[in-house]
Amino acid sequence: MKDLILSLSIFISTIFFSLATIMGQSTEDTSGYHLIAAVYAVICVLTLVISGTGRRSKTSGSNLFSYFILGFILFAGLISGSTDNSYYQQFIVFGIPAALVGMFYGRKGSVNSLVKWFDIYFLIIAISIFVSFPQYYASRLVGEQGYSQTLSYEASFVLLMDVFLLSDKNRSLHFGFTNSKLYRWISIIIIPLLVLAIVLSGGRGGFITLIVGLLVYLISYKGSKRKLLGYLFGIALIVLVLTPVVLRVLGPTVTDFASESFGRIFSYMSGGRLDLSQTSGRDEILKKAFVLIDKEPLLGYGLFNYIKALGTYPHNIFVEWLLQGGILFFIVAMAIALWFYLKLFRISRRNTDVVVLFPIFIYPLTELLFSGTWTTNP
Repeated sequence: MKDLILSLSIFISTIFFSLATIMGQSTEDTSGYHLIAAVYAVICVLTLVISGTGRRSKTSGSNLFSYFILGFILFAGLISGSTDNSYYQQFIVFGIPAALVGMFYGRKGSVNSLVKWFDIYFLIIAISIFVSFPQYYASRLVGEQGYSQTLSYEASFVLLMDVFLLSDKNRSLHFGFTNSKLYRWISIIIIPLLVLAIVLSGGRGGFITLIVGLLVYLISYKGSKRKLLGYLFGIALIVLVLTPVVLRVLGPTVTDFASESFGRIFSYMSGGRLDLSQTSGRDEILKKAFVLIDKEPLLGYGLFNYIKALGTYPHNIFVEWLLQGGILFFIVAMAIALWFYLKLFRISRRNTDVVVLFPIFIYPLTELLFSGTWTTNP
């Protein structure tokens, strides 16, 4: 039960809305969400306190540095009067519990007890995607919705979780039902369905997350890469052959729908160049952000105060770092991020059990280049 409570720190928001979707509730109705998230944060921290009671564990330099970062962000928000800022509040509710959980398992030296709960989270999110997709498709056909960035990201996240969980050789870490042939066949069959959901959602970010995730998977795969590439080539060939046939059978409405979605995914490129004019207004936000950065290039506007100047977050973590603390903060943050990912890959070479957790690091790596803010991402 302890590992269930702690592992939920990474997924609390996604699981809440996934369960709401499965139960037929609108994801736009967030009544009770903030209270549940706050209560969970308290329960998570209390669980960590109880788990650490009576144990003597040496605090490493990495842990001390992590505590310093958390304390610095909290203090910066307090002295800048950002306590009523929703991003600061979400950092406290989502970011701090997840960071403390990470340090807890770091001191244990193992994440194996988390893995089986990833199977459950994968199932819940996957079911919610297949429940919500018909609703999204219907709303798009009648013109109520143009595309779904959320659906795109979640479908890519679930697909990567599926692939990495299936490939995990240490099956003793997983729930018994995941080792059955039926479950494994179902997990394989839904992969092309999730690819279809990513493409038809029209979300660029999810497609890029998928590509980055599959590249990391190829690099980290310990079996025969030639055999794996053969499987991937076979799947791609089947999809290429069947797609036009299926679209012709389904009719012009679905064909136009798929064509529009596919075109939007690659709308970043125009005439062989990067084109940000079709990014749902993000190009205007970025233009304003760069003007602000030019005025305060060295120290920026503050971790949370930059929102007052820009009006929103810039949908790019690098631009956000420059706005928050200028060039100095950007250099420090970039150094920490690079150190973290390099260390993650070094650990994965010594301990292959860690590889199964790669999707939770790939997902924010790509998402924060195009959407959201790091302060609210656990």
